[in-house]
Amino acid sequence: TLYAQWSTITYDITYNLDGGTNGANPASYNVETPTITLENATKTGYTFAGWWDAPTAGTQVTQIVVGSTGNQTLYARWTANTDTAYKVEHYQQDVSGPGYTLKDTDNLSGTTATTATASAKVYPGFTENIGHESTVASGTIAPDGTLVLKLYYDRSTYTVSFNSNSGSAVSDITGVRYGATIPAPDNPTKTGYTFAGWYKEEGLTNTWTFGSDTVTAFTTLYAKWTANTHTVTFDANGGEAPSQASKSVTYAGTYGTLATVSRTGYTFNGWYTASSGGTKITDATTVDITANQTLYAQWEINQYTITFDSAGGSAADPITQDYG
Repeated sequence: TLYAQWSTITYDITYNLDGGTNGANPASYNVETPTITLENATKTGYTFAGWWDAPTAGTQVTQIVVGSTGNQTLYARWTANTDTAYKVEHYQQDVSGPGYTLKDTDNLSGTTATTATASAKVYPGFTENIGHESTVASGTIAPDGTLVLKLYYDRSTYTVSFNSNSGSAVSDITGVRYGATIPAPDNPTKTGYTFAGWYKEEGLTNTWTFGSDTVTAFTTLYAKWTANTHTVTFDANGGEAPSQASKSVTYAGTYGTLATVSRTGYTFNGWYTASSGGTKITDATTVDITANQTLYAQWEINQYTITFDSAGGSAADPITQDYG
């Protein structure tokens, strides 16, 4: 009696994973292998949709049944996830220099392998720079969530003008970026006045603080001035001591009440800028001096008439005589 002996034939199972990763599914089988219930494969960014016996169409395969013969190729099919993460980063231009700083990050999601397009945000004082070399406005959503879109925003630029309120001219500062501070210009000058700072409005209510106040629009700053005060000294010019030796006056104001003075035998003609000649100064005269001043009393000598009583003799003509 002769006995036949048999060896089992092993058949290969090939898994076409389309970028995925196989699970615990065997690489081969034979007729002695129990029925194989196939495990799901995995693929980042996708949901497993089953094993199939053909790349397209065909029949879905969930098990390899005992008694099957022949090598097999199984094809994994996938459904793209609709919640795959991606980011949009928004960068704002720095207040100075060429750099940009990350302002906001939007954590978004979409369907794997589809195109995502970034939406620009509205930032006061900024405009999107669509030509920036690092812009990534759109891209394919990566299965592993690594897609990062990037948008860049430039600061608006403005001019700061200076209204010196009749003082010396001050040049504009141009190209000032939104949110930047500006350096203080050289102080203007104005005859008779001391510069008292720059203000934000024509009414001179709020001061502009250089180094902390920032430019957010086209801006005009207004100069404030304080009128200078000077001391006026009264020189009696031969008369008695004046009723006040001196007083303070303010530039562009009036002199106001002036000193009184007397001199025996003389009539007071007023206060003048010189002991003789000069310009007469009155209470209503506008102050235009830029330094302390001395005013001089000027006098007119009194004249007296002498008449003669001839007591019945021939008449004598009267004569006029200055005081003294």
